[in-house]
Amino acid sequence: YRMLYNDVYEYFQTRIFRSINFEENHNFVVGVKNINTQIKMARNSMIAHEMDSLSGILNEKQFKQQVSDILPRCNFVEFSYAMLLIEIDNFKKLIKDFGYSVGDYALLETAKHLCLVSSSDDTIARIDENRFAIFVRVRKNSTVDTEKLIYAKAEALNNMIRKNYSIENNNITLS
Repeated sequence: YRMLYNDVYEYFQTRIFRSINFEENHNFVVGVKNINTQIKMARNSMIAHEMDSLSGILNEKQFKQQVSDILPRCNFVEFSYAMLLIEIDNFKKLIKDFGYSVGDYALLETAKHLCLVSSSDDTIARIDENRFAIFVRVRKNSTVDTEKLIYAKAEALNNMIRKNYSIENNNITLS
């Protein structure tokens, strides 16, 4: 179970044992153990194998695996597919000028916008320090030009990201 302690959740495990007491057979011993370390290790293990620890989206290895699993099953009659690659411009300069916390914020903002633009059929990942990828699947429809739809998705993402941000009293522009 978890318990809020000083505005932070602490995780505990409780064990109840029946005591060996021949005079009274209704005695129990209760043991409570803090298991925060085990919970953090389990989460870190999961994150290391599947998720990018900063952005919370897939990491490069898991993205490649999922796309490799999807490609052989692609139905090109009903669906159109595209790979969008997104790179934050001048990311190294951003970190040099403003520090890693501002760089982390830029990565988080980009990941957030990727999630907003993407559908449940898309596969999203952070594939490098400042690069992201979206494997897009769009159902073909006689009334909708899927190529235009994919370009519109890329343009919407660019418009969402390309703006001024105020981060830690610094004004930066992402693109």
